[in-house]
Amino acid sequence: MEILARIHSGATVQRLLCHPHLPLVAGWDADRPAVRIWEYGDGQLRECGAVGAGSSVYGDDIGYERSKRTPSAAWHPGEALLVVADAESVARWTPSGTSPIDGVAPTEYQREVAFSPDGRTLWLSPADGENGWEQSVALDLASGTTSIGPGWDTGVVAHPAGGLVCTLQSGQGATLVLFSEDTGPVLRPLRRALVLDCDGYEAPTFSSDGRHFAVRGNAYDNSLEVFEFPSLRRVLSMTLGEPSPGYPYPQEWLDEMHAWSRHNVVFGPLPGSSGSGHPRARWSSWRSTGNG
Repeated sequence: MEILARIHSGATVQRLLCHPHLPLVAGWDADRPAVRIWEYGDGQLRECGAVGAGSSVYGDDIGYERSKRTPSAAWHPGEALLVVADAESVARWTPSGTSPIDGVAPTEYQREVAFSPDGRTLWLSPADGENGWEQSVALDLASGTTSIGPGWDTGVVAHPAGGLVCTLQSGQGATLVLFSEDTGPVLRPLRRALVLDCDGYEAPTFSSDGRHFAVRGNAYDNSLEVFEFPSLRRVLSMTLGEPSPGYPYPQEWLDEMHAWSRHNVVFGPLPGSSGSGHPRARWSSWRSTGNG
C-alpha cells in the first residue's frame, strides 16, 4: 500500500465517499450530523468545505435515534457538486459554497439521496413521514419540478454498461433488490426483482464488467452475498466474522459485529473476484465468484 497524502483533521471521519471522476472525497463526521469535503491535488489533501459542521453533536443518541440524524450524501456524476440530505433539509455544496435546495418537504424519517446517471434528476426517499418508504420524490434540478415515484432506500447504483439502475426496498421480513431503466426522471422498477432475507443491507456494488453484484448486510449478521447478473443466480454467500448467536446478543459479539464497516466490499480487477477487509487487521479476504 502506498500512502499518497496525509492530513490532520480536527474531526473523526467514519465513512468516505469518493467522487466518481474528480479528485474530491466526502466524509461523514463521527461526532455530529455533518459531511466534510476534501480535495486532492499536487500531492496534498486539503479540506475545502463542510455541510452541517455547526450542528449539535450526537451525544447519547445511538441506534435508530442516531440514524435519524445522520445525513445521506451523493456526488453529481460529472460535476463538483455534493448534495447532503437529512429529514429536515437538502443542501447543495460546490467549491463556491453551500446553498439550500428548495421544493422538498421535511420528513419524519431519515432521507436517502441519489443522482440519476445523467445528473439532471435528484432522487430522494422517503417522500414524507406519512407514507414512509412507500413513495419517493424525483426533483428536476433545472426546473425545480417534482414527481412521485415508488419507494426505495439505501442508495441508487447504476449498472456499468448504463441504461439500468438498482436500489433496495427494505422490510424486516424481506428486502427487494429492484432494477429500473434510467430512461425517465422517476424510477420505474422492472417486473423482476431479487428477494433477500430480512433488512439492514447496504447498496449493491457492481463489478466493473457488470456481470456480478455484491450486497453487504444485514441487520443480524455481517453477511456478504454475490450474484450473477442478469441471471440473479447466487454464487457466493458467507458471514464475515462470527455468525449471529441469536437474541439476547452477547456484548463481545456485538462489539465485533459493529467493528465491521458495512461499506467494505469491492470487486477486484480480475473478472469474478471480490474482497473485503476488517478495520483492525492489515489484511483483505478475496474470494473468487466465477471463473476469473
